[in-house]
Amino acid sequence: MVTYINSSAEVKALSDICCTSANAVSVIRSLPSKKILFTPDRNLGRWVARQVPEKEIVIYDGCCPTHDVLRGSSLDGSRKAHPGAVVIAHPECREDVLDLADEICSTTGMVAAVARHPEAKTFIIATEWGLVHQLKKRYPDREFILADGCIGCRLHCPYMKMNDLDGILRSLREDLFEIRVDPEVAAGARLALERMLAVPRDH
Repeated sequence: MVTYINSSAEVKALSDICCTSANAVSVIRSLPSKKILFTPDRNLGRWVARQVPEKEIVIYDGCCPTHDVLRGSSLDGSRKAHPGAVVIAHPECREDVLDLADEICSTTGMVAAVARHPEAKTFIIATEWGLVHQLKKRYPDREFILADGCIGCRLHCPYMKMNDLDGILRSLREDLFEIRVDPEVAAGARLALERMLAVPRDH
């Protein structure tokens, strides 16, 4: 079983290996098994299955609610409003969104993807809106358009925003928010992570 890294320690402990969106294809290719259970993200799993057709990938029916809200029709509207823009999408997006993308890559990969299009001045970004801040800092001469999942809203992950600098500072100063993980669960999760880290990246 291959588990996306944004999962609980308990699920990791049940897994053979973990993956990120950046290394999921490399991880799947590294496994000797021809049949693989991929959890928990169906969109990422479908994208990986398209990259590795020689494997049978059984995909758990879960998703990232932030990416799954985006629809191809919405993205198509953004493309028409910004002709010539390069569309960069995260592989956790639905297939109808990925089919419209010029680049499909992980969050970190999106930064490098902008550099691959030096002629482009406008980019439509289909992932959590926090990435746009990083992109604007690195490429101040480019325009970045957020691919909205619904009229008037942004792709916003409430879970990623639960941690902030004020909370971290308070935790350190007041010794709060201790997280305890069962040692057996921690050992299993650590093994799945260590196996992932040992997999060479495809180039």
